[in-house]
Amino acid sequence: MADLLGPSEIRSLAESLGAAPTKKWGQNFVVDSGTVRRIVRIAGVQPGDHVVEVGPGLGSLTLALLEAGARVTAVEIDPKARGRAGGHGGAQGARGRRPSHGRPSRRPGHHRA
Repeated sequence: MADLLGPSEIRSLAESLGAAPTKKWGQNFVVDSGTVRRIVRIAGVQPGDHVVEVGPGLGSLTLALLEAGARVTAVEIDPKARGRAGGHGGAQGARGRRPSHGRPSRRPGHHRA
């Protein structure tokens, strides 16, 4: 199993980015590896599945998805987390996979909720 982020890694990473969960973005930073593994298991994610993760934040769930063998496309709107692999630089999951990243786009006829 890959090393997932724990409380001390989340705290350190958030501090280095100057990031804190905000209501504006509806954020929660998951610090328990058992929780993210349980989310992946309950979702039925299988190796080779393509998962679109909206709001990967610091990457806790991203790493668990990669550990399960999923291909991950992460879409982040928070400028502090955007552009970082799974929310943190150089993150790789099981089998050396990296998430690909997208940026949200505004298209005619598509509005924010």
